[in-house]
Parts: sequence; structure tokens; C-alpha cells
Amino acid sequence: MTRRLPTRLPGTGLVLRPFSPEDEPLVAQALADTEIVRWALGAHLHRLPTDERAAQWLRTRLAAWSDGVPDFAITDPDTNDLTGYIGLRRIHNGNAEVGSWIAPWARGRGLAVNALLTAAGWALTPASHSGMGLHRIALHHSTDNPASCTVAAKAGLLLEGTMRQATTDHAGTRYDSHLHARLATDPPPVSAFPPHREHGRGTIPEPAGLPPSPASPRGLPVFNRTDLRTVLNSYLARHPAESARLAAVADALDAARSTPDPVPVTCSAVVVDPAHRILHTSSTSVGPRLPGAEPRNEERSPLATALRAVREQTGIHPSDLCLTPQHLRAPIDIAPGPGANSRAPSAPIADLRFAFYLAHTPSTTTHWQPAADVDPAELWAKVTGLDGQATPLNASALIYNHRGEYLLHLRDMRDDIWAPGCWALLGGGHEPGDRTPQDTILRELKEEAGIVPQRLEAFLDEEVRDADGLTVPVRIFAALWEGDPARLPLTEGVMLAWFPPAMVSRLRLGGGTLDLVQRHARLAEPA
Repeated sequence: MTRRLPTRLPGTGLVLRPFSPEDEPLVAQALADTEIVRWALGAHLHRLPTDERAAQWLRTRLAAWSDGVPDFAITDPDTNDLTGYIGLRRIHNGNAEVGSWIAPWARGRGLAVNALLTAAGWALTPASHSGMGLHRIALHHSTDNPASCTVAAKAGLLLEGTMRQATTDHAGTRYDSHLHARLATDPPPVSAFPPHREHGRGTIPEPAGLPPSPASPRGLPVFNRTDLRTVLNSYLARHPAESARLAAVADALDAARSTPDPVPVTCSAVVVDPAHRILHTSSTSVGPRLPGAEPRNEERSPLATALRAVREQTGIHPSDLCLTPQHLRAPIDIAPGPGANSRAPSAPIADLRFAFYLAHTPSTTTHWQPAADVDPAELWAKVTGLDGQATPLNASALIYNHRGEYLLHLRDMRDDIWAPGCWALLGGGHEPGDRTPQDTILRELKEEAGIVPQRLEAFLDEEVRDADGLTVPVRIFAALWEGDPARLPLTEGVMLAWFPPAMVSRLRLGGGTLDLVQRHARLAEPA
């Protein structure tokens, strides 16, 4: 019997869907990339003329899908354009192997990790819960391709060993491969690029960032070279005019590929207040400067290092800060460090700068300077676009009907999400295409459950804390919807169901859900 496959699997910054003939032009562009040709193009395609490869590759994917083989197109959630490929093969006895590539125009955005998390999460989910019911997913890659090693590790596929000369390339050359695997019984992975929308309303799970790195031979606290290169690539994709300014940083990262030594950086904070002033340290030998520090081994991301610098050098706690909608967890600026040109072993090659707004007025005495005084000019130009006004980045919906019932979402029993196995509100986190919290909640409702509310209005704002201690403003919307949840195409969680207010208190709930339902129900009561 042909396996039934999902036609849409949403993930962070992507959607997995079947390929279509209309994808051929972008497939052709991707298959012209030297990295894809080297690592992902089979020998049979190498034997074809270049202009015939895309059509043959696509025919194979379409035929495989018809036979129940999950070969997914990785696509942009807003445009539906192709950004990559991920597929499972050699499916037998609960085991499968995974292969993937990311198109060159979509690299540096964490898509490889998020696509693998999405595909593996679905494949390892029991068939009774709309998954494939697999027990083990394996990935192997050349030892000369360290980026694949990083992707596999972040997606929870543990390194099991080296397979000596186990694979041949299109020219017949044998090479060693690393073997990674993830079991259905393994703990859920803590990814560097986790789903922002898996927050519900409570503490946000693991934030996007880099995993802690071991101490270097010299004891220098630094982050993984491959991940730093990913951060730089993503930054340059947003600021292509700065390629020349950061060429030395890129060269230093590339040169570090041939050495076992980690790469030192510093991490700074650009904190903007509502008066459009920038936080500086008040007493240093060189005068006021941005709070900044070298990372420590226990810190899981450059952003966490920047927050520590703010706390230690100005007394402002992370709970008094929040992310900016313009930059979220991505750096607002990367500046070359003294080590970019000197290549001195202990000199930082770059300063990664992260932007924050004030969520609350700090209780400590702080030193602020007008944004116009910020140096250098590259940073000043970026700061001018920040207004310092904290705004809700996440949104949830209190969905009700005219019968006075409330629609609640039973969440998956997974340790890496907020309120596992609890009934909670539908909702999610801000994504780059969202202009307002209303955009966020309308997108989330449509993506998660296909819900388009008949009426939507802001109900209240509240705050939660993320794993770094930052304040996360959340806007709760009241949404009127009349419909049958059993007919909805639910893409996350276990189920949706209507409950009268009196029944809600008898459920296992995510924190704060009962209070929201009761408050809204009281307002809806006739006077």
C-alpha cells in the first residue's frame, strides 16, 4: 500500500511540501551550485548534460512521491518558492536515511537545521499521531563537509562514528563518512534555531543561538567556527554592501578551518531607550563604550554573552530588556576585531553586536548617550531605524463562539516545548514578515489550524520570560470563530476542542489559560 504523505509540514522559516513541475527553474539554479554538485548530485546525474539534470532530478522526486517516498521541497512560507530539498530514503523496518541540500540563495538562515528538525520530528512521530512511526533516522556525510556535521548535531542526530571509505563520489573516489542518527526514544533536541511559535504563553524554550563550545587549548572562551560563519553569512545576506568591510573576518573564519583552535570573538549590546539614547558603560579607561565582553564556556550563545556584559557593566538585568522586532536574535552589526588582520591567537576577530529595547525602567543609575553620538558610522546608520519602543513580539488567541465556549489546543507531550500535554491557547512568535501582532496571530492561526476568525480584537498584553531571562511581551487577542474543530487541518499538537468555562477549570492547563478564559467570560456575561 502506498504511504500517505502530508502535503504541508510547517517549520520555523519554512514549509515542507511536495515538488511540482513549476519548481524546475529554481531546481536548475540550485543544481548549478558547486557545493550541491560536489556533495548531493549522484553519479547518474553527472553523466547527463548540465541542461538536462534538473528535469531528470525533478522527475525522480515526483515519481518517488507518487510511490509514497517523502521527498520534500523546502520552501519559503510567504512566497512558496523553493529554498532546498530534504528527503527520506532506504525506508525499511522502522529505519530511514535522510539527505538534503539548501539552495545557495537561502543559506545562512538556519534552514538546514530547521528542515531536518521538521522532517525528522514528523518521521519519528507515531503513525497514530499522523507521523511515519519510524524508530531511527540516520545521516551520513563526508568528513570533508563539517557543515553537515553541525547541522546533524543541532537537529539531535548524534555522531555514532566514522565509516572508513564507505562512500564514493561521482568520480569513484572513496572517502570517509561520519554517521549520525536519532532514535524516536532519544530526548528531544535543543536546536540552535528552534521554532519560535512553540512558546504557547509561558517561558519561551531554548532561544536561537550557538551551542556552548569546549575550551580551546589556550583556555580561550569562544564559539564554534562553523556557526560563526553561518552568523556572518546571514548578516552579509542582509547587508551585502559590507562584504568588503568584513572580508578580513570572513578570511579569518575560513583560515580557521585548517586548525583545531577555536575562534575568539567579543559580543556587545546596543540598548536603545524610548528617548532614542544608547546605553554605555560609565567608567572605563577609554571612556564610555557599549557594554561588551568575551564569551565564557558556559554561555550558549553570543546574545547571552552580550546580556551578561550589560548586567555586569551597567547593573541592568535581562528581565528589563526585550528583543527588537527589526533584528530579533540576529546581530544588528558585526565589526572587525583586531584579530581579523593580525591573526593573533588570542585577539578577537570580530565584535558581534545585538540590539535590545528597554522593557522596564531600570532601577540602577545608567549612562546614556544620544544615538547621534554612536560610533562608528555603520552602527549609527542602523541605530537610526530603532525607535526604542518595546512592542509585543508574540501573540496568542482566546478563541470563543456565540455559545460561550472556548477553543483550546492540546499540546504535544514533548519536553522541549512549553506546557507539554496541556490545553492552551493557539499562538506563536513574531516572524520577519509580520508587521504587527495582528499579522502574527492571523498567520499562526492559519498555519497551525486553518482558522480565519470572523472577528479579532486585542484583549490584553502580558509578559513572559525567555530562556535568557529577557522579557517577551505577548498580545492576547479575542477571536470569534464558529466552526467544527474536527474538520480543521491541525498541523501542530494533538487536537482542538470547544469547552464551556465551567469545564475549563477541570482540564490540565498551561499557566495563565484559566485566568484568561475566566476574565473574558466575565466580560461576556450580560449585565
